[in-house]
Amino acid sequence: MQPSMSNIIIYTTFYIIKYLFNALLFLICYNFYKVILWRYMSKQDRDPRKKFLELAERRVEKAATYLKLVGNLGNKSLYESSEDERKKMKKYLRVALNEMEANLDRKPKTERDGFKF
Repeated sequence: MQPSMSNIIIYTTFYIIKYLFNALLFLICYNFYKVILWRYMSKQDRDPRKKFLELAERRVEKAATYLKLVGNLGNKSLYESSEDERKKMKKYLRVALNEMEANLDRKPKTERDGFKF
């Protein structure tokens, strides 16, 4: 007795769904494992220099791209803005830039031994 076409479709669909569910479960567990591993890894095991380089490159490139996009708003053939609006944008960006420079230049906090006379 040969299986009917509807049975073949049902079995095939079942195995496809089972495969997709297992793949999804694997991805969820794997990502959860990575998060837990990173969170509970001792600070000595982490490489702060590597993390700094990874984040710095990505963030500086993004910042430069977005600054270029903000600068494109100065194209008078495409956008209309007042002098006052442009001054406000420049002032806001200067303040943000100064805050970023202050954060980069700050010295690490020193450990306190507590209050003593």
